[in-house]
Amino acid sequence: MNRFFKVSIINRAYFITVLLVIAFVITLALFITNNYLEKEKESRAKEIYNVAKLLEMNLNFAFDDILTKENAHNQSNQEKVRILNEEIQPLLENYSRLYPHLGMGYYSIDLDSVIAIAPEFKEDFLKRVPRTFPYFKSYKTGKHEYVYSGDSIAWYGKSIFAITYPIEKDGRIIGHTWTNIKMDDLYENVTKYLINLLLFGLFLLLLLIIFIKVVFNNIEKQIKEVTDAIISDSNHQSNILLPELDKMAEKLKSQKKYEEEISKLDKLSSIGEMAATIAHEIRNPLTTIRGFLQLKSVDLPEKEMIYNQVMIEELDRANDIITEYLTLAKSADSYHFEQKNLNRIIEEMFPLIESYAIKENKTAILELGVIPDIELNKKEMKQLILNICRNGIEAMNQCGHLTIKTTLSSCENEVIMEISDEGIGIPAAILENIGQPFLTTKSGGNGLGLSVCYRIAKNHNATIDINTSPSGSTFIIKFK
Repeated sequence: MNRFFKVSIINRAYFITVLLVIAFVITLALFITNNYLEKEKESRAKEIYNVAKLLEMNLNFAFDDILTKENAHNQSNQEKVRILNEEIQPLLENYSRLYPHLGMGYYSIDLDSVIAIAPEFKEDFLKRVPRTFPYFKSYKTGKHEYVYSGDSIAWYGKSIFAITYPIEKDGRIIGHTWTNIKMDDLYENVTKYLINLLLFGLFLLLLLIIFIKVVFNNIEKQIKEVTDAIISDSNHQSNILLPELDKMAEKLKSQKKYEEEISKLDKLSSIGEMAATIAHEIRNPLTTIRGFLQLKSVDLPEKEMIYNQVMIEELDRANDIITEYLTLAKSADSYHFEQKNLNRIIEEMFPLIESYAIKENKTAILELGVIPDIELNKKEMKQLILNICRNGIEAMNQCGHLTIKTTLSSCENEVIMEISDEGIGIPAAILENIGQPFLTTKSGGNGLGLSVCYRIAKNHNATIDINTSPSGSTFIIKFK
């Protein structure tokens, strides 16, 4: 402890700062991982729900119908279970081959027994499940129920996350189907994510520690210069010390001004710098992978071709996200502006917007006024229009109307574009931070769409205002 207090103040401050930074990085990593875990649970919940519902929908007959067909109503319950299993097990195994990572099965409440189970089947698994288990809540609620259990049947007692879906025939619940996933599989993905996050965090932490060390060394050097001046010849103190203090004061002022400027930089700039650095290295392998997948798709069976198409679509989605990052990186100096009429750009985009609206059972409307040509970057303006229109269409219920309107402000001679939807409006909490990167209310969104729009508008010397209410929202873009 005594040795610690003998260390200089600068080194102590450096040591404490590093500890605080490490604690912050670890806390942030755990917070991000916890969010990822919740999203992973949500994703898996949707998956097992869809499979359980699929199993229930494809059971086109009641259990009694099978027993009647086999003239087995007078047989023992064990024999009835065997007969039902012979009929239903092949159906279940077909679905199990499509989802080999999931457990699934059927249960008859009348026979009080499992009648089919996958992916692994043993006759020992066709047995009664105690009513104390959480799987029977669906019989009381009449709805599907999610459960956590530490005692699975097909997974040999491993912990699972499951859903039970009631099977209803002629107004009566005759049993339930279930789908589950091993918690080990869920946590394995989360563990991999945490490891990658920690490795990346350690790299950033190392860079940050080096940066802090350089800053503290520089401060220590300046303090040492002042200290040396103080203890030097007192007759020359005024000639030595005052210039050093002036230099230090000037440096501190510059440092403070620099820090103030840094604090004013929004998240868009940092994202843009990152995107400009890494986009090329990421895009090239994505393009190569996509090309080989397309080449491989030519002679594939239909089922495998579907999987290939899904991979191609996901690569395209990743490429779109990179494009949005690159848009954030662009400054006004990198834009090529020309005299263009905004109405012509909207008319070029309208078939795409209208087809997307029709696909969603909604309507797109044009109300274009007479406006002059203005300085525009056509490509970027198309992206701004498409992003806002797509958000508006997705925000509306079916049969909603999206209106694109242009006018010329008589008092200020501004070209104004208004894009209005009939959605539910934007919550106040979201409205306060709208335009910030990664802010999204959509489950599959990346939160960059409106950030890109604000950057494009800024580079066009335009502003974006929003009027919102429970009956819809209007984005007003004014070109000065």
